[in-house]
Amino acid sequence: ARGKLVRDLLGLRDNKGETPLDLAVKKKKVAVEILLRDWMDRLALEDNPSCARVCHRSIKQVFSLRNWMMWIGLGMPSSNNEAMFHMQKSVGPMFLVIMMITLAIVMYPWKFLPMWREGYLWDLPFLHMFTMSNILILLYSLYKTYITDPGMLSTSSNTSTELHDLTLHLQSEYENALDALTTDDSSLQSPRPNLCHSCHVVKPKRSKHCRIQRKCVLLFDHYCPFVGNTIGLYNYKYFYTFLLAMTLSEIGFFITWVLYLKRFPGRDVAALVLGFFVSLLSLIGGGMLLYHTQLVWGNLTTNEHHNLYKYEYLKDERGRFRNAFDKGCLANINERFCPKLGIEDERREFINRGADAV
Repeated sequence: ARGKLVRDLLGLRDNKGETPLDLAVKKKKVAVEILLRDWMDRLALEDNPSCARVCHRSIKQVFSLRNWMMWIGLGMPSSNNEAMFHMQKSVGPMFLVIMMITLAIVMYPWKFLPMWREGYLWDLPFLHMFTMSNILILLYSLYKTYITDPGMLSTSSNTSTELHDLTLHLQSEYENALDALTTDDSSLQSPRPNLCHSCHVVKPKRSKHCRIQRKCVLLFDHYCPFVGNTIGLYNYKYFYTFLLAMTLSEIGFFITWVLYLKRFPGRDVAALVLGFFVSLLSLIGGGMLLYHTQLVWGNLTTNEHHNLYKYEYLKDERGRFRNAFDKGCLANINERFCPKLGIEDERREFINRGADAV
């Protein structure tokens, strides 16, 4: 029924015979144009589902300059441009990551491992072990990042008991806050608690409503289209491991690739081209690893780092930046990689009603 409704809306025409897509292009509404084209692709895929069409749609997204600007944050939409957020949920970035990892897994034993007499890298067993073990860790951490609940506040049946109980408590706080506001109750804390009217909860400190998942996420970091999930309290450690393993495996792959090309008599065009594309991941992964290492060191999230002067809990009495969560390197690492929830002290910290989380 939903697909039929969308199909009817896309096919509507005004008195000039122009469709919604025509009007979006004419009025240069880029976000709306991208959203409409994406829905058209999805409907076309429903009409004729096939592996070729799925690959075509993913490749089309991967090679779109507009999409890349959105994914890496150069084209982040404003609050008045909600349509662009829909594009963050596209499968293109994750398809690219899986494709690159698959290329590396196939190419490594095919070209680099000394499986035949003419193997040119038979004297580098430790390099092979280092690279292949990191590729396996990379696959595991990608899988865990994708399937792990980042800490979404929900009362659904597949939510953990702790998150379920915390959500019920925050929903009760939400109702109490609304009652206090409507009766002008002076007992309501000042500053007033931040409310999420989408989830009907009082927002915990450092949380944020994810517009992709449509739920509030504890210790919200960002939504990553390259792993297909929101990064938050419970899957950040897997995400960081993913970045670390990707960077280390790419370093090993790059060294192996260079040595292979140096030792191979003549030119191996296939190895040259495939190795070049796989090596491009090292630039992305290495840059993100350095950035998130800096965040872990200071116990900040990506969301907080992008909004240093927006949140009141990151300011001192004079309005200057102050990070109250920075407890030293080791304590910061332990807090980010060994998250806790459920004990009373942690519960009070999360539901601090003086938090200014958006």
